[in-house]
Amino acid sequence: MTEDPYPNREGTDDQPHVAKSGASGKKMSLVFSICAAAVILAGIVGVVVTVMRAGSVVDKIDSTISSSIAALPGLTSTAPTANASVAQQVSDGKFQFVVDNFEFKSVIEDRIDPTITVSPHGVFVVVHMTATNTGSDPQAFMASLQKLTADGKVYEASSDAGVHLGGVYEDVNPGNTLGVAMAYDVPIGVTPESIELHEAPFSNGVIVKL
Repeated sequence: MTEDPYPNREGTDDQPHVAKSGASGKKMSLVFSICAAAVILAGIVGVVVTVMRAGSVVDKIDSTISSSIAALPGLTSTAPTANASVAQQVSDGKFQFVVDNFEFKSVIEDRIDPTITVSPHGVFVVVHMTATNTGSDPQAFMASLQKLTADGKVYEASSDAGVHLGGVYEDVNPGNTLGVAMAYDVPIGVTPESIELHEAPFSNGVIVKL
């Protein structure tokens, strides 16, 4: 009688081996999944930390910039003083101002070519004044900084009219005096009350009663 060379080929010895191989694969898959999740979690934590640090840095930079700007001369201001009237000298920064008078005009003529005119929507209040540079360096006079108050409302100088009056922007050398006229387009019937004068955008300013 010939013996079977593979007595266990239909036995149970091979099946546990296959089962063990499957279990091992599942364990490896689980390990890989856990590792991948850990890597992803670590990445998320890293991003969150980076964003938090970046936000902290931005806050510090913003705070530093704000402090630096506040510390610069001429960039902080208080309420303008209001203790002057027409024909009185007042000072703000390097400029000494004198408001001479004001008038109402229905049209502005170009100072060089009177045939060129500008008309207001209402009526022009033209303020005549001088600005003297009392400093040691050239200083820019800007009409846009000078605000007219009429019947409790604030008005800006008309740039269109200012071009023809020559009072929009002018560099004034030390010791020199600039004569300027500024036109404000206001509704007909309003009463000018005062004009607020400034050397620079953040200077304290002075208010002259009209």
